[in-house]
Amino acid sequence: MSWLPEILHNYGISRGTAGWLLSFTQIVGLPASFLVPIMAGRLRSQVWIAFTLGMCSIVGYGGLWMGSSYPIMILSIILIGIALGGNFPLVLSYIGIRTQNGNQAVELSGMAQSTGYMLAAVGPILIGYLYDITQVWTIPLITLIIISGLVMIFGMLSGRDEHV
Repeated sequence: MSWLPEILHNYGISRGTAGWLLSFTQIVGLPASFLVPIMAGRLRSQVWIAFTLGMCSIVGYGGLWMGSSYPIMILSIILIGIALGGNFPLVLSYIGIRTQNGNQAVELSGMAQSTGYMLAAVGPILIGYLYDITQVWTIPLITLIIISGLVMIFGMLSGRDEHV
């Protein structure tokens, strides 16, 4: 998310509008952040939720990569907002859904969150570095598409109706 305004500005959007569009992305994600855990808790398998959110992310980043028209940017931002708003709560829901007791939940939470936050801290730096060495947003966006695909695959595997 941190690079979205810069990507949009590179496509000709003013910095102010790009900042507002970043806010719009966050607002679009709010309903997903509330609805996804509720839906996940009611289903035995969350595979389709992970797939849907993954596809929103892939198509959203793909739209930013392929198209620079304003309608495509807005659609991409909406899809990215839904994906980002839903993925984080889904992952946190897995901790409670996929464990059988509190001790397992604590162990899984400690492992998943420490690893996840470490990877998340490296993400913006990596994207910025890729942009710095290429001076185009193509490689960083392709990288985000690949990462989104991996998140979708692991989310689908984690969403199967099994306990850890």
